[in-house]
Amino acid sequence: MQQPGKRINHQIERILKSPDLLNRLVAEVQKNVAGETNTIKTIHVCAHGRLVKNRAATSCNLGIHSKSGAGKDWTMRQTLSILPGGQVIKRSRVSPKALTYMKPVRTWNGHILYLEDISNSVLNDEVMKLLASGGNGTSTIVVKGKALDITIKGSPIIFFTSATANLSQDNLRRFTLIRCDESKQQTRRIIGMAARKACHGMESSQPDENIRKALALLKPVEVRVPYAGRLQRLITDNLIARTVFGRFLDYIKASAALHQFQRESVKAGVILATPQDYDIARKVFLKTKNGRELIPTSNVDEALFSVLAKSKEGLTTKEIETHVPYEYHNVLQHLNKLFDAGLIEKHSVETHKRGRPHALWIIKVSTKFVLPTSKELGI
Repeated sequence: MQQPGKRINHQIERILKSPDLLNRLVAEVQKNVAGETNTIKTIHVCAHGRLVKNRAATSCNLGIHSKSGAGKDWTMRQTLSILPGGQVIKRSRVSPKALTYMKPVRTWNGHILYLEDISNSVLNDEVMKLLASGGNGTSTIVVKGKALDITIKGSPIIFFTSATANLSQDNLRRFTLIRCDESKQQTRRIIGMAARKACHGMESSQPDENIRKALALLKPVEVRVPYAGRLQRLITDNLIARTVFGRFLDYIKASAALHQFQRESVKAGVILATPQDYDIARKVFLKTKNGRELIPTSNVDEALFSVLAKSKEGLTTKEIETHVPYEYHNVLQHLNKLFDAGLIEKHSVETHKRGRPHALWIIKVSTKFVLPTSKELGI
């Protein structure tokens, strides 16, 4: 879908019309980031969700949740750095009250709010929930003893990084969590890149300004998915599927918006997604499926699953507490969250001491999830 009435530089046009556009963006980021191909693709697809007029407000919100030193901040920062200036608003430190006051010039629409190393108190605050749900609402805060109403206009896409993120049950539907590659192979890639740059200098890491100029030409569009009806049976019948199916469709739309110069126009500002967009969205969706039953899980959750998997009969809260890392507090709170999400079972077992029952926690068997390619689906 070429923009009417405008002449485009030949080099920039070649970028926008390249079927390999997403891989080219990945290669640009990998001038400074070792590996992390699927992480970078996921960030770019979610970032270009800001150009989709008919997406759900929460579908492209994304958090990188990895251990300290895994490179999550660096990867996110470098990936977002090639987007056009002014579209990413980054904060390394922010309070809930500051979030209430923050706003672009007119509206949050078309912007990405990137919060680096966010705290759980901010992540689960009511103001964050309002922003993550699409904004367009009013927050009331107290200033000098008086209530003050502040209207949030527009809907930002929210990105964050955190080593300790623990999403509330409400926020499980507002954010998708991914992890960086924490493997030994990735460690070797990072060390190898550092060694090469020390030997040969930084010339190869200079940005290609044509890529940023090309991305600046992308416009907000409405995207239609002509094969959407054939995808209904792909997602499990878990309650959260109501959210994730729409999210998957929005990943398809985001890919089409990124490739809009290659997509068929139905009419001005309306384009059709292709099977290529499905396959790109499929890879992104599988990257974001880091939990069980399509539900995002934190490092704490995974530690609890690891402990529970050791016993088929189940474990008491005290038994679990003795096996998880000392820094994980409020184990019972985490267990109840996993129970509410339908990921573990809780049985009441009678004990001989004073006749009082105690809870026995048992892990549920995760349903195998398969997402076929576009060729396998015949679309």
